[in-house]
Amino acid sequence: MPLRADMTIVETCRPTAGPLLDCPVTAFVGDRDTTVDLADAHGWRAVSTGPFTAQQLTGDHFALLDHRDRVLAAVLTTRG
Repeated sequence: MPLRADMTIVETCRPTAGPLLDCPVTAFVGDRDTTVDLADAHGWRAVSTGPFTAQQLTGDHFALLDHRDRVLAAVLTTRG
């Protein structure tokens, strides 16, 4: 069920105009993700005036689950 919910969001969610965030943004993408690639992840740069980084992880669309420590460390060390 989580996979279907994830894909429903991808298929139906459309961004709306609004103020930009003023915080750091880090996008993570799996190197074997067939839905999103590193170039797509760079699209998140547009949501904030703060610094942006993209990190490629080993794995598929759910690579975040296999790299919890790395993701958590990035979140905890990124300050806005």
